[in-house]
Amino acid sequence: MLTRYVTAPRGAILAIAAIAAFLGVVGPTVAQAPADKQFDAYERKMAQLKAAGRPDMAIRVGVEAMQQAKVRFGADHWQFSRAANNVGIMLLSQQRRQAAAKLFKMVLKIDRKIFSTKHPKLAVTMNNLALTYSGMGRQTEAASLLKSAARIQREVYGEDDPRFALTLKNLATLRQKQGKLEMAKLLLTKALSIYQTAFGKSDLRGAEILDQLSMVAYRLGDYKLSQQYLQAALPILTERLGENHSRIQTLKSVAQALRRHPASKGLPVSARAGGVAL
Repeated sequence: MLTRYVTAPRGAILAIAAIAAFLGVVGPTVAQAPADKQFDAYERKMAQLKAAGRPDMAIRVGVEAMQQAKVRFGADHWQFSRAANNVGIMLLSQQRRQAAAKLFKMVLKIDRKIFSTKHPKLAVTMNNLALTYSGMGRQTEAASLLKSAARIQREVYGEDDPRFALTLKNLATLRQKQGKLEMAKLLLTKALSIYQTAFGKSDLRGAEILDQLSMVAYRLGDYKLSQQYLQAALPILTERLGENHSRIQTLKSVAQALRRHPASKGLPVSARAGGVAL
């Protein structure tokens, strides 16, 4: 029987999680990480070094955490897996994808020994490895991992859970890269519906998906819908980033160009997606 994790101090967890969120990968969560002051301290130190512009030192601290976990618990323990995942996130933030992929593959192998085949921790590791593979051009392997992660999350959490939505978004980004735009649009629309239901229509996560949907609609030649999505995203992104942010200025220029572009037929932004085929 699996041991239930006790709640860890949130500060240590959120430090690495913030870096993971920036990358689109998945860091440690309260549900996944048991309390251990030594390893919480390692995570805080890694995040502080990364924020101070010293990522190489952050990686060294992470490797030290891995070594300590291996000595204390062994190389097949969840604490070693947790430490290796953190180093993988740091490596990925430095575009060191080969090294990150090697670590995430090792983490997945360990997690498969520890957890059941439908445990959500597997979905976390699959997401991280898939996004690393995607950045390496290994799209087929990435898609397979993301579909497996989505199936686990859908069964464990249900189709209205934000964790499932994040995997749908990652899979949609992959399909977008592959030029499978209709599939990307369907996945993004479902993810948007989940985020807006869970967090409201003014949440930044939903706005990011609206921006991405605008790009997909544009590539599909649906300029009216592209404009609608962008108009819905802009106020939220402007409030978060500020009127003078370079991204906001770029998006405003795009919005102006879309208004001048011949419009094609489109669907309302509020259209909701049903179940999605993975």
